[in-house]
Amino acid sequence: MPVITKIGSSHGLVIDKATLASSGLQPGDEIVIAPVQDGIVVAAKASKRGRIIAAMQESMARHADAYRTLASS
Repeated sequence: MPVITKIGSSHGLVIDKATLASSGLQPGDEIVIAPVQDGIVVAAKASKRGRIIAAMQESMARHADAYRTLASS
């Protein structure tokens, strides 16, 4: 079972072999991570979902003021 562990002043996600294999991810793959209401989503950066997440994160960073204004309305 994956576990979040403390590594120095950061944290890491340790993923067991079975979960990693069933995800289609491999050691060394580039990933994107996005917070969701009840946790996080991890996706291969090159996957369709990963490209969508990366585009959303880039848009949110580029237009942060607009998103803050919309959120406060």
